Amino acid sequence: MASRMHHYLYSTPDTFPQHRNLGVSDKTAGVVAQSLSLLKDHRQGISSAMKRYVGRSDSADGVPMIFDMLFDYAPSLSGYANNLPDPGEIQRRHMALGITSQTYSLFGDGLGAILRDVLGAQATPALISAWGDTYWAIVRLITQSSPQQ
Repeated sequence: MASRMHHYLYSTPDTFPQHRNLGVSDKTAGVVAQSLSLLKDHRQGISSAMKRYVGRSDSADGVPMIFDMLFDYAPSLSGYANNLPDPGEIQRRHMALGITSQTYSLFGDGLGAILRDVLGAQATPALISAWGDTYWAIVRLITQSSPQQ
């Protein structure tokens, strides 16, 4: 099984294992790749719950854009994503919407509990951990980029 997953992650020609750029482990990348469709299927429920959770802040309207960021970059963990959005452009858009480090923190702090509430038994500890690690890795990438003008 592990060798099959390893083959899946690295089997395309000229594919650089992009998850290395995000600093997540092979195990995390595998869990995210396997559960991406599950999260996409439940996106509306997760997004609604997250909006209520982040709604305490002034930038709750930015929750859909944070989900876009997460779902745009998550496929790169499997090495199959092409044409990833420029991190500086994402940062510029987030700044324009008033998404701040506090918003990222609220989103990240609530992600595990919300996944558990919405997904129920499907939200295994490994899934929650992998998506949390991935979220924070993407946030680091975005916040360390220079915004595009």
